[in-house]
Amino acid sequence: MNNEQKAGVYEHALIAVLYAAQKEGVNLEALLAHARNDTAGHPGLRPNPKDLSAVLIAIEHTINDVKITSKK
Repeated sequence: MNNEQKAGVYEHALIAVLYAAQKEGVNLEALLAHARNDTAGHPGLRPNPKDLSAVLIAIEHTINDVKITSKK
């Protein structure tokens, strides 16, 4: 599997997890805030600092997409 294929799999996985979380009543905005502010978390679970901004933007966009899709 090449990097582009992996990225697509991870994107779909993120969408599925966020959708399931929302259906279970998880506050997606709180999740995003936690991702932004949890600098003390395990370094292996944090994005590379040079990618952090792009990762947070992707999470935010995915949350917005999940919210829009869920309203339909």
